[in-house]
Amino acid sequence: MKKIIISLTLIICTCSAFSQGIKFEKCSFKEALVLANENNKFLFIDCYTQWCGPCKVMAKNIFTQKKVGDYFNNNVISLKIDCGSVEGEKFAADNNITSYPTMLIYDADGKLLKRIEGAAPDADILISYVKQAVEPDENFNHLLEKYNKGDRNLELIADLLIDGYQFAYIQEKEERVKLFERLTDIFGWYISVKDIGKWINKKDFKIISIYLSKEEKYINFVLNHYNEYKNIIDEEIFSEFIVKSNNFFIYKYSSKGDLKFRTYIENIKGKFADEYKREPFMYEKTQYITEATYSLKYDKNFKEFYSYISMAIETYKKMNILNANIYTSALSLSYDNIDFLSKSEIKEMIRFGENAIKTYQDDLVLNFTLSRFYELNNNKKKLISAYKKIIPLIKKSERFKTVAPIYEEKLKNLQK
Repeated sequence: MKKIIISLTLIICTCSAFSQGIKFEKCSFKEALVLANENNKFLFIDCYTQWCGPCKVMAKNIFTQKKVGDYFNNNVISLKIDCGSVEGEKFAADNNITSYPTMLIYDADGKLLKRIEGAAPDADILISYVKQAVEPDENFNHLLEKYNKGDRNLELIADLLIDGYQFAYIQEKEERVKLFERLTDIFGWYISVKDIGKWINKKDFKIISIYLSKEEKYINFVLNHYNEYKNIIDEEIFSEFIVKSNNFFIYKYSSKGDLKFRTYIENIKGKFADEYKREPFMYEKTQYITEATYSLKYDKNFKEFYSYISMAIETYKKMNILNANIYTSALSLSYDNIDFLSKSEIKEMIRFGENAIKTYQDDLVLNFTLSRFYELNNNKKKLISAYKKIIPLIKKSERFKTVAPIYEEKLKNLQK
């Protein structure tokens, strides 16, 4: 009889895998619990929505990693629940889920062991979430006890900093803050006594990744010793670090109008081409968006801005990732720099937005952003029309429905 039940469960719960990453079952919560019980495993649930940016990042960059798949597929049954769907909204309401992503870990009997709100910053942290729930680890406390008794062996301190970060990250907020403060003090001592020339090893690479991901001195140390690190660090982990670091510098310099950002953009197809090879058109996409921002915000050159945005849109089409966001971003950027635009340039952006609306007519943020231009131009007729479209979209939105009365009042005043 049990064999029959198992086979039925397997039929009901089909599986979707992220290549070599996590294999997510396609079934209901109750069916997944049955599967967890039959396989003597725990149940991991990723509660997400279609509009959640961090959810998409985790789905693309973390759930797909081999080491994540190896651990999860051996220890837990995994399920994704879209909390924007009808069934998902009910699950979210029943479990008081109001922010995304929220991850839940149950034992095979359906007892909730752990609830995590917010995205995991990397694969190791995600794995540690599950480990802490299903196989509590006392290693950090053991290392901390040795440190408190005066042990200052640098190998021990390195282990303490790595294990401590993962341990602290999965604690409740108040305890997490205290632990991070303590670890920051220990880390300060560590870098003060260890010569940077001795950092070319796996443990110190991990410490740089955790504690120094935005410190130019140490990031540049890794970049300047690219070949040495590449020979000792797992290819996937090293590639992720290089891409994140290079992107960090692109953002850092471009956000303050420093043309150094162009050097790091060139790295995408030059020095770090191997690391970016998984991202087709990454060079073009990054260059066009960054140059568009620089052209308008710092160079006050609308013509170049519009040209770069147009090229970015064509690139997004080739990548098959074109959506309303790029149009909304371009409109927002031009609105934020409205003082530098001529009347004809403002009209050009309004046409740009209206053309986008033809394709993405139900996108709330795009409609709202365009309405700001109508308001600026005192275009009462178009503003009334815009609000009539926006209000129903707001009411459908879980995130924004509370502001619907504000726009209803605005519409009422316009119609007087």
